[in-house]
Amino acid sequence: GASNNAQMGGNNVAYVPIVDAVQEFNVMANMYDAQYGHTGGGIMNVVLKSGTNNFHGSAYEFMRRTSLDANTFQNNAIAQPKTNHYLDQYGFEVEGPIRVPYLLKKDGAVKLFYMGAFENYREGTPNPLIVSWPEAEMRKGDFSKLVTSANQPITIYDPFTATYDAAGNILTNRLPFPGNIIPTNRINPIALAVTQFMPMPNRAAPAGSRYSTNNLSLPDYFDKDKFYNLILKFDWNFGSRHRAFFRHASNDRTEDRASNGIDNKPGTDGQQPFQRINDAYVVDWIGTISPTLILNARGSYNRFIEKGYGAANAGFDMSSLGISKSLLATLPSPVYFGRWNFDNYNSLGRSQSNNYTNTFELQLSATKVTGSHTIKAGFDIRQINYEQQNTGDILSYSGNSSWTQRVYNVGESTSGDGYASFLLGITSGSSNYPLFSWNKQYHYAPYVQDDWRSEERRVG
Repeated sequence: GASNNAQMGGNNVAYVPIVDAVQEFNVMANMYDAQYGHTGGGIMNVVLKSGTNNFHGSAYEFMRRTSLDANTFQNNAIAQPKTNHYLDQYGFEVEGPIRVPYLLKKDGAVKLFYMGAFENYREGTPNPLIVSWPEAEMRKGDFSKLVTSANQPITIYDPFTATYDAAGNILTNRLPFPGNIIPTNRINPIALAVTQFMPMPNRAAPAGSRYSTNNLSLPDYFDKDKFYNLILKFDWNFGSRHRAFFRHASNDRTEDRASNGIDNKPGTDGQQPFQRINDAYVVDWIGTISPTLILNARGSYNRFIEKGYGAANAGFDMSSLGISKSLLATLPSPVYFGRWNFDNYNSLGRSQSNNYTNTFELQLSATKVTGSHTIKAGFDIRQINYEQQNTGDILSYSGNSSWTQRVYNVGESTSGDGYASFLLGITSGSSNYPLFSWNKQYHYAPYVQDDWRSEERRVG
């Protein structure tokens, strides 16, 4: 009965009601009534249950476990066992009268009713991770084992050994580090501090792969999904011609999905957590003024929030890595651990990305039946507020291979490494000062519709 859109009302569904609380729904496409608008496609209209004179209720649990699941076709094809999995979806729905004496009619009939529903959802889905991090000896500057996927040695060059003429032309190319090892006194202390947050590999790179590639396997990593859903609805019949209802609906879906092998610790990258939150309220009154005239007024408020960030990065003191406090003081807060990128390896850190949609709506309508005409007129007024809080990478450092290649502007598979450049403290960096955009949209839609049904006459 009210708009239910997220992200600037872009016709994407915000709140999804509990199935047991739904009385009926219908999908209208193309030729829908004039009272519906603000969409170029179809409209799904959902009607929730109302309370009745007698108490009714239901409860349910839908459960899945590894022992109850069938194996996948793909696993059966390669003789692999089932992957671990769990799922619980449970809830209840109740409805009935509210028998408060001063709310009863004079004849004792009930005029206030309730309906409530609640649902919880929990699921763990296997999401095996295979990621790339520098090997243990590389973290000390030893790149002597570094080879290409074709098993060719990758040489690390010292970027400070090339010579240039006055015009900037190369006279002599860079010289390789002896033994392909960066001396300890050349390793940047900030790079060493950041390295402490990288997980250690647990296997060798697969055959045919570059050394130090796909060397951390987490086959038992789970994506976690938690979800609650709540509906409260009250119907009030006052007098013989007036009815009203109030509805509240809310849910919160929280997903936990790491992507770099760091699970809810500083340095994590991925959706930890990813949240979608809804709060929706509707107040409705309908009055039968006469047998041929009906008035209806409805007000609603819908709030949708989407959050994606790495919560474990929040509040991290970046000065503990050795970064200048004077530099950090120029940046907006929070920095969220920063962002650290390395050619050929996974990244550390994640920025925050949130968006908020608030939709206020007022609908007024009058329906008049006269002869063969049913005339409905009214208007729909909406105010949609939308704000994005996408911080971006407030502070970002990237180690790229060009700094340790043989020639800085000629890429070669057999020279240079992004992490080696990072260890030397040679990075490209950037900072972003976020400005959160805020948008307000108004929607005014008056309408008139006349349903004219001609009378069929038969002569016999």
